[in-house]
Amino acid sequence: MITPRGPKLDLSSPKPVPEPAFSTNDDHVVVATGDIDVATAPQLSEALRVVIGRGHPQVVLDLAGVDFMDSQGVRVIVRAHKQLERTGGALVVRGPQAQTRSVLEVTGLSHLIQPED
Repeated sequence: MITPRGPKLDLSSPKPVPEPAFSTNDDHVVVATGDIDVATAPQLSEALRVVIGRGHPQVVLDLAGVDFMDSQGVRVIVRAHKQLERTGGALVVRGPQAQTRSVLEVTGLSHLIQPED
């Protein structure tokens, strides 16, 4: 009998994945943590809708706590940007991490929405 060498995989139970959170800590700031993907984008969309509805001309999306964002996150950001732009407002993206910043750059969003550090 041949015994495999190398690292063993623990398949007994999946590791818990942190739940995403989208909260507002101000009348015009949405703080996101976790991943922004197909499962969580609707929550982010709703949080942005609420904040935009408050009528503040500048809305801040704080992405410092986001490790991953896919095309669904891009869609939500574009929608919020367009909605604010129609009323003369602006969306500011604050603190994107490396992966998220890369997504913003590859999609061209970094030219529309200047990320803040």
